Amino acid sequence: MRIASLLSLAYTLAVVADAAPKPNTTRNELNNGRIVGGIEADRHEFKFLVHFRLGDNCCAGSIIREDWVVTAAQCGQWAYNSTITAGDHNLDEVEGTEQTRQVAGFLIHPDFESGLANQNDIALLYVSPPFEFNEYVQPVVIPDINFAPTAVATVAGWGSLSEGGPSASNLMKVDVPMVDEEESNVEFVKIQILRSSDTGGPLVCGDNQTLCGIVSWNRGCGRPNLPGVYTKVSQFSQWIRSNMIPVYEDPSPVESITTCGGHINATSAEISFQLGSSIRADQRCVWIITAPYSYLRFRLTSSGLSENDGLFLTQFFLNRPGDQERM
Repeated sequence: MRIASLLSLAYTLAVVADAAPKPNTTRNELNNGRIVGGIEADRHEFKFLVHFRLGDNCCAGSIIREDWVVTAAQCGQWAYNSTITAGDHNLDEVEGTEQTRQVAGFLIHPDFESGLANQNDIALLYVSPPFEFNEYVQPVVIPDINFAPTAVATVAGWGSLSEGGPSASNLMKVDVPMVDEEESNVEFVKIQILRSSDTGGPLVCGDNQTLCGIVSWNRGCGRPNLPGVYTKVSQFSQWIRSNMIPVYEDPSPVESITTCGGHINATSAEISFQLGSSIRADQRCVWIITAPYSYLRFRLTSSGLSENDGLFLTQFFLNRPGDQERM
């Protein structure tokens, strides 16, 4: 059996007469995090904290299970195949406590809206192999839906120490007061505080370090009366728990498609449509595949394709075309 990564993706499998160009994807600039006015955290004070790089951008997250990490959707949507590290304190030194894993799959909240407000800015990352819990690496506490945040919370990360300044080498933390939504003029906020750190990183409440927020965005860097915006984790606790339930591949196809085109939404399926003389030279057959896994396996038994025909797999994310591969 194989554990699924619950990948929130759609694929199209298309047969066309001529090759199509490979589409380009553009990565939007992430909200660079900052942690201003803080102090250095104790070593391994935040055992659940992880970090990863996406090009020139830094992201963070929190371990919620050996094989799952929660982060911001604006980070998660680009995190596939990236390297993620837990058990770190000084980013410039190899301390022997680090665990490095690969992001093998991701799930973006279906209602995530990119933009100024970044509504529903939350994602899950599936890592492989799983982290090994020890005295340096542990999971964070996920709040219940009725969780009441403390008046003061703590942010941790390796963000910039000043606006426009360099990022910290050592893990930093800062205590910040909470701001009610009614006291802010910013729309679509979940939780707001006065500072921020790495995008996707944790805002924790209480002595047991309950994950009450996820770094989303901010205006400036520690500016007065401009609170940072955090995703309120308690509103997504049920979504987090339900999507960590493993889904297993069916040993035999549970759907069979016999037409030129169709929609597949299953853990396994077969397409029984003979190509060749049954379709015109300029005709396309497009099958949309909603994949619950981080990857797809195909086995082509026969096709009827000529050397001038093509079988293409195109990956879509948030209704935008991504990588395309000729099978």
